[in-house]
Amino acid sequence: MSGEAIRSSHPPALVDVSDPERRAVLRLVLTANQQQFTELTDDFHQFVASASPDESIEAQYGE
Repeated sequence: MSGEAIRSSHPPALVDVSDPERRAVLRLVLTANQQQFTELTDDFHQFVASASPDESIEAQYGE
């Protein structure tokens, strides 16, 4: 096994509900060696798919 790192990055953009012209971009990165990358890729993709804004914050601040 080599010591080289592999990186997978997925920058989803979220629309600002109060101003649809604005976006927030999340930088979600998995960096791992080859063995770890193979083992973790499916979990990382599930994590990325589950990333979403916490809508309770909007209710908390009344925006």
